[in-house]
Amino acid sequence: MLAAAAITPILARYTAAMAASGHFAPETGRAMTFTRTLERGLSDGAAIVVQRNYLVSFAEVGSGFAVTGQQNDVTVSAPPALSSLVAIEQSRVDTKSFPLQLGANGWIMGAKAEVDQAATNEAVAQAIALIRESDLSQSEAAQARAFLANIQKAASEASSMPPADLFCPPEAKRVDRQALTLPNGLEGQIEITFTGEKSPETGLMRSAERNIITSLDGSSRHSCERWSLALQDR
Repeated sequence: MLAAAAITPILARYTAAMAASGHFAPETGRAMTFTRTLERGLSDGAAIVVQRNYLVSFAEVGSGFAVTGQQNDVTVSAPPALSSLVAIEQSRVDTKSFPLQLGANGWIMGAKAEVDQAATNEAVAQAIALIRESDLSQSEAAQARAFLANIQKAASEASSMPPADLFCPPEAKRVDRQALTLPNGLEGQIEITFTGEKSPETGLMRSAERNIITSLDGSSRHSCERWSLALQDR
């Protein structure tokens, strides 16, 4: 219940932004290259970077649009110690990103407010470690772990989709901050910023970027996602 309440303010802001969406008229039937680059910072300052390219196209469906696509390339970079992870990601073919259904305003239908799951997992792990080192009673510690598990579950459900307005990003940077009240007086925060550039003719995204900073007890972890969309040469 508490975790769901933490997500609710983000959903309210998304609803207001959806109502303010402008012109959206993507070219249909044209092959386009959609690129998604995910960069996750590691505790030692290094990073894992995964870039996937997809061949996509738009089609009018009812009052909205359908976006179909398939992955056609992937590159992965990471520290040598994570070579096994690199091999797994390079061999994995993403079949879940598409198809997507868009409303007439370009918003992804059924999308939820986004919270970075990996960053949230890291924050929860840190909090649990601090709980173990605290002087909480067994009952209090169990309640604290249950609360953190609820936050983790809500974040997992909320991060299953890209930003709802990915294909028609806002003209101004959007910043969402959610405070996490943790046991034993600890405080944390998840900050999500999203910005992008779109075509003035069609309203379709050209590029977009989402940065997520998860802070807990003086430490922080950063992740970044970048997307781009461009017509293929005829």
